[in-house]
Order: sequence, then C-alpha cells, then structure tokens
Amino acid sequence: MSENFKTIVIGTSLNELSDGVVRTGVAVARAAGASPWLVHAYMPPPSTVEIIDERWLELEAEALRKGLAQQARRTGLADLAGFKPERAIPLIGSPPREIVDLARQVKADLIVIGAEEGGVLHKILLGSTADGVIRKAPCPVLVVRSESAFPPARVEIPVDLSPISAKASKCRSASAIAGPGVN
Repeated sequence: MSENFKTIVIGTSLNELSDGVVRTGVAVARAAGASPWLVHAYMPPPSTVEIIDERWLELEAEALRKGLAQQARRTGLADLAGFKPERAIPLIGSPPREIVDLARQVKADLIVIGAEEGGVLHKILLGSTADGVIRKAPCPVLVVRSESAFPPARVEIPVDLSPISAKASKCRSASAIAGPGVN
C-alpha cells in the first residue's frame, strides 16, 4: 500500500468530533507509511473582513497553530515518523479551496476529511467543505463521519461507468487496505 499513498492531507475543524477524523487519517498514514499534513482552513465571518489587519491575522494563525499542535498530540499524529510540526498548518480562506490547493502543492495521494452535519441554512449559505473538496480534489478523498476502524472490514466502490470510476474500480489500494472479501 505504501506505493499508493505517500502523502496524506488531513482536514480538521479542530473540534472534538474532528479528533476521530484525524485518528482515522493517522491510521491510514501509519498503515501506508505515508507522510501526513494536518490542515485547518478558516473563513473569517464576512462582518469582520473590513477590520482584519496583519496583527489580527498573526494572532489568529498563532491560536490555530496551537490548536493544531494540541490536536496532533491528542490523536497520536505527533507520534508518527513522517509527521513534522510544520506540517500542521492553519490556512485562512475558503476551506475547500485551501485544502485542495494544499493537496496540489504537496502532491497529496489522499485527502482525509470529515463530513460534519450542518443545518440547512449552513449548507445554503456556506456550502459543505467535504462536498467542495470532493468536487475539486486532485486525488482520492476519504470522507469519514467519526473515528473509523482501519483497515475497514468492507469497502464499497460506487461506479457510474465513467472513465474515472473505471479507474477507481481497478484501484488496487481498496483490496490492499481491506484484504479478502472487498465488495
């Protein structure tokens, strides 16, 4: 499997629910021998855009770096051989765009992200980070709702008979991850 996943980007919302998502990313990185990145992308509220200055950005970035470092320790990410503290980065901007841009920059082989449930108003006004990442990602995306067992007992690969899904169905990583009985 290590020939398939060398670099993994793990997206986090820095809350307790995202600890499970990060732990799943840690399990994937450990199993693959991959180098992980931990990223939290944050979009400031529209009402604050006019008052944002360099000092505010520095303070916000420092607070987010501390939160990322704490989450890396809590989830075991900091203990992985391929992890470096400078790979826990806060990004200010549209979360889907920032995560996808980072994945492109580091040539990620996989993005692990949570599928947090937001209300209808949240989805209409802000959209879904996971949905935006899935649509634009340069690599496969593993979307998890909470901490997931890894390797999974079963893997389902949906196909729509397009060239992309044909490639996915031929992907050996699913069988390498799950072993015999992959569905």
